[in-house]
Amino acid sequence: MEATDVIKIIAALLTVCYVYTVLKFLKGWNNLVDHQDAIVLGNTKVSVIIAARNEEKNIKRTLDAILGQNYDPGLYEVIVINDHSTDDTAAIVNRYQDKRIQLIDLEGIIIENSYKKAAIQLAIGKASGTLIITTDADCTMGKNWLSTIVSLYEKEDLVMISSPVAYYEEKGIFERLQSLE
Repeated sequence: MEATDVIKIIAALLTVCYVYTVLKFLKGWNNLVDHQDAIVLGNTKVSVIIAARNEEKNIKRTLDAILGQNYDPGLYEVIVINDHSTDDTAAIVNRYQDKRIQLIDLEGIIIENSYKKAAIQLAIGKASGTLIITTDADCTMGKNWLSTIVSLYEKEDLVMISSPVAYYEEKGIFERLQSLE
C-alpha cells in the first residue's frame, strides 16, 4: 500500500467522522426542549458583554434589541468592547444616552493573540453583574431573551448556560453548515 492510499483512507475516515458529528449535533439541536418560564420577575443583576469589531452595520440593531428586553432595566448593564474597529462602531455606541451602556475601547491597548478572548476577559473584570452573558454584535434577540436566561439561571442554579444562535439568512448548504459550526 502506497503513502497516497493511506492518506486517502485517513481523509475518508476523517470525513465520515466529521459528517457523523455534524449529524449528531443537528439531531441534538432539533431535540432541545424549550424553556417555558420565559417571563419572570427575576432579581439577578446581569452584565451583557458584546465584543464588536467593525460592526457598524449590526451594532445598533443588537443594542436596540437588548435595550428592548422585558427584564427590569435596573438589573442589567451592557458592556460593548470595541476591538480595534476601523469603522464607526464606537461612534454608534457613543450616541446612545442610556446609562446602562458602557463602551470599552481597546484602541491603544495592545493585546497579544486571542484578541476576542482577552477583550471579553477585560469586560468581565469591569462587569457588575452576578450573571455574565456574552453575545456578538451581529446577533439579535427577542424581547424575552434576558428573562428566559435569568429564569433558567435562577430556577436551576446553573453555573453555565449555552444557547443556540439561529441564522435566518441561510441560503445554501454551505451557509447551513457554517451556522451549525
